[in-house]
Amino acid sequence: MKLIRKTISILFPVFYMVLYAPVSNAQTAEKINSVTFSGMSLFKTVGNKWAVADSMSNKPLQYIIETHRDKKTIHLMIEQTKDSAIIDMAAKTIIIPTYDSSEVKHIALKLSGWGEPVICNGWTVNEVKMNVGFLYKLSDNKWIETDLKGSPIGHFTETNRDNWSVYLLKDDGSELRIDVLLKTTFFTNKGQKPFELYKLTSCINDIRISGFTVNLIKTVKQSFFRTNDSTWVSIDSAEKFNGFFHEQRRDDSSVLLASNNTIKVFIDIKNKKITYSQPNLNNEMVEFSLTDWSNEIPGNGFTLNQVTADKKIFFTAPAPGKWVLDDKVYKYIDKSWIETDSTKKPIAYFSEMSRSNNSIVLKKEDGLILRISIPDKIIYVQTAPNKEQPQFVITSLSRAEFVNGYTVKKAIFSNGAFLQKEGKKWVEINADNKETASFTEVNRDEWSVYLLKEDGSDLRIDLYLKTTFYNPKGEKPFELYRLTSFTN
Repeated sequence: MKLIRKTISILFPVFYMVLYAPVSNAQTAEKINSVTFSGMSLFKTVGNKWAVADSMSNKPLQYIIETHRDKKTIHLMIEQTKDSAIIDMAAKTIIIPTYDSSEVKHIALKLSGWGEPVICNGWTVNEVKMNVGFLYKLSDNKWIETDLKGSPIGHFTETNRDNWSVYLLKDDGSELRIDVLLKTTFFTNKGQKPFELYKLTSCINDIRISGFTVNLIKTVKQSFFRTNDSTWVSIDSAEKFNGFFHEQRRDDSSVLLASNNTIKVFIDIKNKKITYSQPNLNNEMVEFSLTDWSNEIPGNGFTLNQVTADKKIFFTAPAPGKWVLDDKVYKYIDKSWIETDSTKKPIAYFSEMSRSNNSIVLKKEDGLILRISIPDKIIYVQTAPNKEQPQFVITSLSRAEFVNGYTVKKAIFSNGAFLQKEGKKWVEINADNKETASFTEVNRDEWSVYLLKEDGSDLRIDLYLKTTFYNPKGEKPFELYRLTSFTN
């Protein structure tokens, strides 16, 4: 809402002024999903989220949450500040917070327009329906195409959005553009001209919950959630560890899990139920109804892999680990963590000792033991057996993979990638995974990797700008490839 406040501070210096319109023939608030005012638009997007946007482009600048509504008003909350805003359809105004000498006050601005249909544009769309099937977002930047029965046809990576389009990239280098304005899709085979593919029959903002997307389910007695790989964790109603499972398969309506002791769990999203079967007990089956389900992976000790504390970052190293059950303790062995300094440069390495719902325990190479405590957001250091003291205050917790110039090992562009092979050796590969050039790493900083080609040319991988710059020997540098993603 900073943009709104800035606009208001210029246009309305008297912060307590209120503009009310007559209440006769008032529009009911129960069906309103968008309003415009003072060159801004506010519209509902996904679930209970609303977007604040420039009314010309409708590009979301900030999101706020709808808390409740009645016949006359819609109540919204700004997540960052917890301030409230109210759309008053009886008065045809929006009452929003602003600051005057660090004091929060409210003003009411006249609404210039409102509407009932949910706005679906290139910035907000997460699913489209076609005569032949569906295209919908799975998580992060991944999309899937299915037929009308839900069988997968293709997988895509989202590379860009604008006012009316979403741009998707297929693994084979072909591109698909969803055009919401023209209600169609355009497909471009590698090296060929684009052509119209399928007409759109509907546009949806909400992210679908399906067997391909679900990552958390709950019953009365326990819940199952996916970690950051194909492992699922089960905890009971008291949040105590209850077992871990490996994902066997997914389809549009279900997920199948299996444990090491042959228990199988069938998650039926379509019929909202879960079924257990134990082959060692004559295939005895137990069924429970789902009480809740979500695409979101919960943020707890089993799923977190990045912690920021006092300008330091602790994050999981890219080397894969494995889950084991050791004396009734759930451990992730062969898993290492890295600590960075304030410039995000690695300075220390840890091995992961154990995880629980509320904490992660790490051991440094010199024997120092740290415990990341999630409920109170403190990193404790062990001073003696069974004794510890606070060391760092945690400012953020994340499941996202931490990637920067010091850690990146692969930078991907539309038709290939730059890949670290071993040590200081890098190669460029094309869409067919064939090596087309080789480089030597000469330096790194927080956002970039600097490479030298055998002929003396320089290449810089810039993660901040999400691009690469090439400098042929004796010539001026130029932008080479825009990056679509990068990993450790």
